[in-house]
Amino acid sequence: MNNKFRKILLMVDMLALASLVFTACLDVSKLEEKPTTDDGICTSHTYGEWTYSEGFDCYLGGSKTHKCTACGEEETVTVEKKAEHTPDEAGYCKICGALNGLDLVLNSAETEYTVATFWGNAVDIVLPSTYNGLPITRIGMNSFGKSSMKSIVIPDTVRRIEESAFHTCLELEAVTVGNGVTIIVDNAFQNCPKLKKVVMGNSVTDIGNGVFYGCASLSDITISQSIKRIGNNLFNGCSSLTEFTIPDGVTSVGPYAFASCISLESVYIPDSVTGIGAFAFSDCRKLSDVKLPSDLKQISPNTFSKCYSLAGITLPETLVGIGNYAFADCTMLYEIKLPNSVINLGVYAFSNCTNLKNVTFSNQITSIPVKAFTNCSALDGITIPASVSRIYASAFEGCTGLETVYYGGSGDFWSVVAVEENNDPLHNATITKAPDGK
Repeated sequence: MNNKFRKILLMVDMLALASLVFTACLDVSKLEEKPTTDDGICTSHTYGEWTYSEGFDCYLGGSKTHKCTACGEEETVTVEKKAEHTPDEAGYCKICGALNGLDLVLNSAETEYTVATFWGNAVDIVLPSTYNGLPITRIGMNSFGKSSMKSIVIPDTVRRIEESAFHTCLELEAVTVGNGVTIIVDNAFQNCPKLKKVVMGNSVTDIGNGVFYGCASLSDITISQSIKRIGNNLFNGCSSLTEFTIPDGVTSVGPYAFASCISLESVYIPDSVTGIGAFAFSDCRKLSDVKLPSDLKQISPNTFSKCYSLAGITLPETLVGIGNYAFADCTMLYEIKLPNSVINLGVYAFSNCTNLKNVTFSNQITSIPVKAFTNCSALDGITIPASVSRIYASAFEGCTGLETVYYGGSGDFWSVVAVEENNDPLHNATITKAPDGK
C-alpha cells in the first residue's frame, strides 16, 4: 500500500472519530439541559413516587401527591374509592396501611362498626380502633374463626367479643384484650391449641362458657379481677396451666371449669365462692394444693375425681353435702374428716382412694351409701357415729386393710345397724367404742 492511500484512510478514521465525539457532546448537553420557565419551574417534570394523604383508605378514597425530582413541584390528585386493597407480605395494604381482609358492618344508627369477617393473610394483627371516623366496638360471631393469625391486639374501643369469634385459630399464640372489653361470649377462643398468653384488663365483667376450652398450650393468663363467675368449661383441657388464682368476688365455679388441666398444681378459691360445679377440677392429675372457701355448702359430683396428687384437703365447717364420685380415684388422699355439718354423702364419693388411711364421719350422717369407700385398700381405721343406721351394699368392699371400726354408740346399737351385702371388711374388723363417744 502506497503512502498516498494510507493518508486517505487516516483522514477517514479521524473524521469518524470527530463525528462520534461531537455526537456524545450533543447527548451530554441534552441531558444537562432542562427547559424551565422564568421562575425556575420545569416545563417537563420528572415525578417520584406517590404519597397518600393522612387517613387515606382505599375503600373510601382520598388524595395522593407526588413531587418533581428536579424542581420540587408537587401535584395532588383526588383518588376515587375502590373495592380492594393492595396487600404486602404481612397482610397490610401497601397504599393505605389498612388490614386487608377485614369486613366491617355499620350498625343501624350509623354510629359504630362490628367486625363481621376476616379473610386476610396477616399473622400479627393490630386491630384498628376506628373506620371511616367511627369506632369499632364489637368482634362478631365466628369473625376470625379458623384464621392463620399468630397474635392479635384488640383495641380499647371494642366492648364485646362475640361467640366463637376466634375459635380454632390453630396458629394463634398471644392475645391482648383491650381495656374497653366488658363481655367475652361463649367459646370465643375455643380450640386454639397454640395459644400461650392472654392479657386482659379489669374492664371484663363476664367471661362465658368454654372461652378457653381446649387451649392446650395456655400457661400465662392475666384475668380480669372484675368477673363474678368462672363459666362452665372455661379452662377445660388447658393442659399447660400450672396454677390459677380465682379473683376475689367470684361467686361460682361452673361445671368442668378446670377439668383435664393435667398440669394444674395449685388453685386459690376465694371465700366469695359459694358454689362449685360438677367435674370442676376432675382429672387435674397434679393438683396438690387447694383450699376450699369457708362458706361452701356443697361439693358437687366428681368435683375432684382423678386428682391423683391430692394428698389432703380441709373441708369447711359449713359443708352440708358431698356428691357422687366427688373424690373418686384420688389415689394420694391420706385422711379425710367430715365436719359435723355434713348430712349427705354420695355414692362412690371416695371410691378407689387407695392411699386413704383414716376416715372420721359427721355425727349427722345417717347412712353410708353404695360403694362410698370401695377399694380403699389402705383404710385401717374408721370412726362411725351412732347416728348411722344403715351401711349400703359394697360401701367398704375391697377395704382389705380395715382392722378397727370405732363406733360412737354402744355395742347393742351396733348390732342393729343394717349392714348390706359385700361389706366383709366391716364384719372382719374389730368394733370398739369411739374416743369421747363420737
